[in-house]
Amino acid sequence: MLILANTDSHLRGETQLFTVLINVGVERAHVLLPPELHCYLVSCLCSYLRDRDVVHQTLALTVLRASEKHGEQGNACLKRAGDGALLLAGFYPERARRLNVSSRYFQSIGQSAFGCLSARLTTAGKPHRGKLYDSVATGFGALARVLDASRKRTEWEHFQRFMVRLQ
Repeated sequence: MLILANTDSHLRGETQLFTVLINVGVERAHVLLPPELHCYLVSCLCSYLRDRDVVHQTLALTVLRASEKHGEQGNACLKRAGDGALLLAGFYPERARRLNVSSRYFQSIGQSAFGCLSARLTTAGKPHRGKLYDSVATGFGALARVLDASRKRTEWEHFQRFMVRLQ
């Protein structure tokens, strides 16, 4: 399940912070997110809170290498590439210019990664999980817009202060 257990008060704080951040992004971007995509974004942010390497990976190579790996190892590579692309597209879109790629690069890579993950899970007899990642692939643009809208103004500043406290 994507929702994190609320047994740890630190996790509850992170989940609450990211829920507020995503709610603000939804409102500002004028996007209606289905509950499973809202939860996915919160879970994604919590998952990579302390893993900054996710935005420094070479996305295309990670997706290509995933095709060489079987089972959950390949699935994990595709998810990590898709999540990295989503975070880059939403929180750091200016990186596309620095990398000399189009602004749609992160979206294309992310949609491809999540689409491949969906297909792999569906053919492996896990259609429910496959459907989730198909929804993430289809809604990638909206998810990135929500992240982009959430980073503007005061909520982003609160998030950055929160990150500094964790270091």
